[in-house]
Amino acid sequence: MMFDPNRGMFMDPSSRDSLLVGDAARRQVGRTAFDALSDSSARAIHRAQEESMNLATVPLEGLLIGLASERSGGASKLLREAGVQIAELKHLAPLQAAPDLVSWGAVERVPLDDEVVEVIRGSVDTAQGPITTEALLEGVIGKMLARPAGMEPELMGRLQSVLQRLQEWGEEDAEKIPVGGFVPGTSGGSVLESCGRNLTALAREGKLLKCVGRDAEIGRMIQVLSRMTKNNPVLLGEPGVGKTAVAEGMAELIARGEVPNHLAGVAIWDVSIGSLLAGTKYRGEFEERLKRLVKEATDADGKIILLIDELHTIVGAGATGDGAIDAANILKPALSRGELRVIGATTQSEYDKYIAKDPALERRFQPVVVPEPTQAQAVDMLMGVASLYEEHHFVRFTDDAIEACVKLSSRYIPSRRLPDSAFDAMDEAAARKRIQQGARPSSRIEVNANDVAQTVAQWTGIPLEELTKDESARLLHMEERLDSRVIGQKRATSAVARAIRRARVGVRGIGNKRPTACFLFCGPTGVGKTELSKALSDEYFGEEGRNMIRLDMSEFMERHSVSKLIGSPPGYVGYDSNSGGVLTDRVRRQPHSLVLIDEVEKAHPDVLNILLQVMDDGRLTDSHGRLADFSNAILVMTSNVGSSMEDLKRHFRPEFINRIDEVIAFDSLTEEDIVRIVGLYVSRLQAALKEQHSIDLEVTDGLTAALGKEGYSAEFGARHLNRVMQARIEDPIAELILREEIHRGEELIADYDSERDMIVFRDANGRVLTETKCSDKTAADD
Repeated sequence: MMFDPNRGMFMDPSSRDSLLVGDAARRQVGRTAFDALSDSSARAIHRAQEESMNLATVPLEGLLIGLASERSGGASKLLREAGVQIAELKHLAPLQAAPDLVSWGAVERVPLDDEVVEVIRGSVDTAQGPITTEALLEGVIGKMLARPAGMEPELMGRLQSVLQRLQEWGEEDAEKIPVGGFVPGTSGGSVLESCGRNLTALAREGKLLKCVGRDAEIGRMIQVLSRMTKNNPVLLGEPGVGKTAVAEGMAELIARGEVPNHLAGVAIWDVSIGSLLAGTKYRGEFEERLKRLVKEATDADGKIILLIDELHTIVGAGATGDGAIDAANILKPALSRGELRVIGATTQSEYDKYIAKDPALERRFQPVVVPEPTQAQAVDMLMGVASLYEEHHFVRFTDDAIEACVKLSSRYIPSRRLPDSAFDAMDEAAARKRIQQGARPSSRIEVNANDVAQTVAQWTGIPLEELTKDESARLLHMEERLDSRVIGQKRATSAVARAIRRARVGVRGIGNKRPTACFLFCGPTGVGKTELSKALSDEYFGEEGRNMIRLDMSEFMERHSVSKLIGSPPGYVGYDSNSGGVLTDRVRRQPHSLVLIDEVEKAHPDVLNILLQVMDDGRLTDSHGRLADFSNAILVMTSNVGSSMEDLKRHFRPEFINRIDEVIAFDSLTEEDIVRIVGLYVSRLQAALKEQHSIDLEVTDGLTAALGKEGYSAEFGARHLNRVMQARIEDPIAELILREEIHRGEELIADYDSERDMIVFRDANGRVLTETKCSDKTAADD
């Protein structure tokens, strides 16, 4: 932003107001003419003023340079296409005159020559809309050619060609030139050439990816295109299955001459609705452009077939209000008569939402379903185009790498469809390998299956590298690591480890669409149910808390809370936000997660019904019809209702219990278990003090045993120990740090005086810093 002293306000430097308001140029052209200038034209005049700072006025030649310099206007493109260079324009006589002894002080104060003013005002009289750079260019060249003295013959010829082109378009069409200088549907350009791509021509040049394994779909397309009427196939399939590739495969067959005679020589044009809409500022421009497109296609006597990707976008495209005509209504007559053949491509959901709601439009298309390929078909597809990726990245794919792209993306990225997810894995694995190599090597780099696994691991956040001996040993000894974190629950850790081993090596049994494992952790409070869930998440997914989805069922006690899990139903608040539920959305984004359903006994029965589907089929559909895949998730539910089957049957229905892989009863913690937990607690506290304050904490064995005895509670489990550790250890240390009695880099020793039942904190020299009672009972007796 810049401050305009004439208006006393800040102005956008790119706006025409900030360029001309309050200066001589605006007064010269008048308010009406100034308001009629397009933004590109205003900037071109400003550039002309910059070029003429040393002259008395801005001459025609200066305005011509301004038009050539303003790249956002169509005039610049026309001059470049004609070979007119800015450098040669600067050598024209009026710009080479001796500088006048005048100091304008600012660019905006340079006045315009009378001829320039005439050009601008003349454009106002003839224009039917904003004064474009093309309109100014026509006026400037016309006046310059009327007095050609001092102009090189070659430059004069190039300017004459530009003027002739502008005059052929006429003022009406010139006003419609969008940014870039294209005039659709006129003698100056073709709508097809400017808004589309000739796929058949690209196929002849070898610029399209090879289409493999879609012979049935292409054959069905040829069959529909051969009909006399309603010969318009629409490719329906999920995103990423290769709908556009099927149309490109059709173009390849035409280019090779492997189609029936009536399709020989046909050109398939990929038309973008966005390009058709671009630059249409006035009512009727889009309709006129689309009609010209239809005319170009129908005038070709069946030799042009239009491909409209995202076909549903034609519904409502170009409409300015309710009941206004849109692209679909413009295309309907030509489609029904068979004069225009269109290949559409869209998803089934978008087709149902937009196309199927208009029966008159739907009956003009014949659906061609494009299913997701099998893994074997996807491997063939990748094999067919691997050479193109190899050439781009200067690598070489092994056969195992290509198979890994398909298998790993299919297994670990279930929200994406083959072959798109496999292509992405292959492309990024090659890019990753090339970046690791640095400078271009002398020979091609080999990309193997392990490289692909590492790439997919980056996407999903789970370890996918090949099973090495070290990792095999780690899996075999998972119980030991879980036991070191979750004390006193060997049965639970063993059951969990068995399930993880099955999932990690791919042995899932018949029900492989179910979640990796469904556990119900039962037992009294404070015995480690939630802690084991956290440990399992860290062990399986490799990073603490990253892939853990925790839902507390105390928030889902009402019947309507089901909508929190899967999203609001249609007609209710929140449905229009296009967001699903807290469960479905997070699982769709992180399909490899541990889903912790805490205190499941508090959930409403309708919430449990939702979980039945998850445990049985490994899938859940949100309120918008989007699927959340739980087949790679671990489902853990915790409950405090009791550990016996009779207790469970009183709270849960048989069909719910029957879908759980294993009900794991947690044992009550013993005093020895609590002592071991104290050791874990102290280790974490030592690490935190070292990281945050550089203090080395030492806790004696005697104090550890005393804290374990004080922290033991058969009723409250380890939660009581947390309160003891906070009061006896954390609070005194926090006070020492705040009072600056212990400093960074020093050692703090915590000991137990059994005679006085006191916890004593000393520094490295043995000086007592503070003391606190260890036992509440002793404190009460005293």
